[in-house]
Amino acid sequence: MNEKDKISRLNAIESYASQLVELVSEVCDVSIEEIFAEEKRVHCVHARWLYWYALRYITGESYEIISRPRYFCTRKYTSNAVGVGVKNIGEMMAREPLWHKRWILLKQAIKEKISDIDIVEDNTIVINVPKGMRSQFNVVIQEKK
Repeated sequence: MNEKDKISRLNAIESYASQLVELVSEVCDVSIEEIFAEEKRVHCVHARWLYWYALRYITGESYEIISRPRYFCTRKYTSNAVGVGVKNIGEMMAREPLWHKRWILLKQAIKEKISDIDIVEDNTIVINVPKGMRSQFNVVIQEKK
């Protein structure tokens, strides 16, 4: 991927991230500041994990890219923290109906409010890339246990 494509891809991720954090804030009923606060209140940490999980779901990007500071969160997280959070919230969604319902609501909100992403079904995403823009995506398919 050339430098221009990398910059374009990072700009797209920033756009998704800023829209997504607002949706997670609404679905989890916490402020954006609380999601990234230093204090470790459980519901805020879980909301942060859901944000990371959804950003990974939308973009397919590495934990390193997801962990980068953004304008709404200057705090730096390690890629390991993101990976653990994504894993933990995935497990929580599988066993806790509340988090499964929040994920369903978030996916619907993503589909409605982030216009250039279409979630076709549970594990399928279609990203409409502007004509002439090169793109590369990594796909991970996991079976439900």
